[in-house]
Amino acid sequence: VGHELTFLPRADGTWINPDYQMKAAAIPSAQGPPMRLAIEADVFDRVAGSNEWAIWSVALGGVVLLCVVALWTWITGTLSRQFLGEPLAVVKFWPRFTAFVAAGLVLVFLIAMASLLAQPAPLAVIHGPTPMLTALVSMPVVIAALAIPMMMWSVTGFGDGTRARLAQAGYAALTIAILVFVAFAWQWSIHPFGLTP
Repeated sequence: VGHELTFLPRADGTWINPDYQMKAAAIPSAQGPPMRLAIEADVFDRVAGSNEWAIWSVALGGVVLLCVVALWTWITGTLSRQFLGEPLAVVKFWPRFTAFVAAGLVLVFLIAMASLLAQPAPLAVIHGPTPMLTALVSMPVVIAALAIPMMMWSVTGFGDGTRARLAQAGYAALTIAILVFVAFAWQWSIHPFGLTP
């Protein structure tokens, strides 16, 4: 479980965190309620609608499920073809390899990020990117690059016949899941450009 950051109100309308001595203040907007929050030198925008974390959590759950199913299916399929003489895969090597790497990187990223945020003092990353964080936030760029040929293969397909059509549908579903992850990473600035002040 991540460390909960608690701010206590002060007489001047701001808040202070007793653990880190970090100060916070709401920035008023011309439209009404405050839409931005300043914590020390960092300013955070209030998100709403499709930006809400709850919606992204459900979407990421679907992404994880599709990635796990794809990896499991391809691993067991490879073993079946190798040892049980099953028919050759409809999805050829490079489309399968590209999607396999993309799905694997998504799972590695989410597990590593969850582990990082579960540390006793996860807010240390606010004070500057660590080498681990820098490596992590570079992964969505690689995943986005892999998604480009995946989109092409999802459209062109893998031939005629029922197996080919089913394979194309599954491949397209995984591609959409990868694109959802990329959208999540860019929405929440989890990429190298998001580390720039």
